[in-house]
Amino acid sequence: MVNTTCLCITGTDTDAGKTIVTAALARAAVAKGLRTLVIKPVQTGSVSDLVLCREAAPSAQTLSFAQFTPACSPHLAARLESRS
Repeated sequence: MVNTTCLCITGTDTDAGKTIVTAALARAAVAKGLRTLVIKPVQTGSVSDLVLCREAAPSAQTLSFAQFTPACSPHLAARLESRS
């Protein structure tokens, strides 16, 4: 049997601190020897939040399902890039 804990960090505003909290939690989990996966379902903007998480917790795995260049809301970024 495998014990699994999942955390979901959410927020509705830019610069609310979601990435900082996620990176800190990932770092703490890795420090405890836990297998750690950080998922950012949709990444917008040229600077990846997952880069910060990788720097904070280098042995954590990171995953993003969709990436868009415009630094705006995911639905607007997808529209600007003519993608779904």
